[in-house]
Amino acid sequence: MTASGRSFSDAVVAYTGFGVDALPASHPERVAPPSLRAEVIDLFRRIDRLKPEGGDLSEWARAQAAALSEGDPRLDERARRAIVARLTWAWR
Repeated sequence: MTASGRSFSDAVVAYTGFGVDALPASHPERVAPPSLRAEVIDLFRRIDRLKPEGGDLSEWARAQAAALSEGDPRLDERARRAIVARLTWAWR
């Protein structure tokens, strides 16, 4: 499965395996073309630098995804959910 010819949001979802894999992860091989893959990898490098400050992990992850989508309107609701799944899994 690749995100060739798809939107940025579709590429984000494919990259994480959201809705396909049991656990969210990083799958750059699922995103094509290389220019889109580079954008998605850059987004997740920024995401990977985020650190929860305590409190409810799910609320924090949703707030981070909302802030990211405010800065990048290409992120639709499904992409935000994929980001939330990845963040909450990464910080369990």
